[in-house]
Amino acid sequence: MRGIIFSATGERYIAAALKAASQSLRLNPVPHAVFCSCPAEAEGIRTIAFESAGNPHIDKISNIAASPYDETIYLDVDCAAVEQFTELFDLLTYYDLAAAHAPGYRGIADPEVPVSFYEINTGVLVYRLNVAVSAMFREWRATYQEWLENPPFDGADGRVLGQDQPAFRRCLWRSKIPLYVLAPEYNWRFLVPSFLCRKVKIIHGFVTDANAVAAKVNELPLRARVYPALATGYGINSEVDGAQIIDALNLLG
Repeated sequence: MRGIIFSATGERYIAAALKAASQSLRLNPVPHAVFCSCPAEAEGIRTIAFESAGNPHIDKISNIAASPYDETIYLDVDCAAVEQFTELFDLLTYYDLAAAHAPGYRGIADPEVPVSFYEINTGVLVYRLNVAVSAMFREWRATYQEWLENPPFDGADGRVLGQDQPAFRRCLWRSKIPLYVLAPEYNWRFLVPSFLCRKVKIIHGFVTDANAVAAKVNELPLRARVYPALATGYGINSEVDGAQIIDALNLLG
């Protein structure tokens, strides 16, 4: 069975997740589920209650591992579906996991991981929940929890403590799981310089009127396109104004 999931800790993020799931459901005719730390409901969306560990990153990893589907697309709550993207499931015919590179940086200096094995953004994950992937998710959670208590690198920046991706990078490298790297159209981060070639399908970042932003960026000739950072500011409390992005795209011609 195939499905799309979100993980949300706290009422504010649950509301954002249910909004994002409802938007995705209109475009992607597969089951949708939101893991919720508080009671919630939305038409057509399955809500799955869980008890928070007190850290939304740990909750996210745990809920990714607990997907009710054999083949899953996980989206962060700040991901807006602007086109159908169920073709991502087809990658699982040959690969166990698919995700995009983290934009704007390549990963911290982890002595156990080659510098050429760039960091993966965990905001969009496509995966088959088989034995190997389940084991990697368990190691990811355990590694992240351990690093919270014992930072692993001298001079490591705050991303090790505040984000799950450095631990994901190490565990993915160790796992040898077959990985496909997604194009940025499936994980477009407009807050950093970006590259697109085809239509944007998933906008990753809290933004007002994501559909209007997508219509603007997708109206251009579908060929190689390079953009500077199109907005500043980030966070659910201060969504980026979609008009700001559209104005920036207009200035670029």
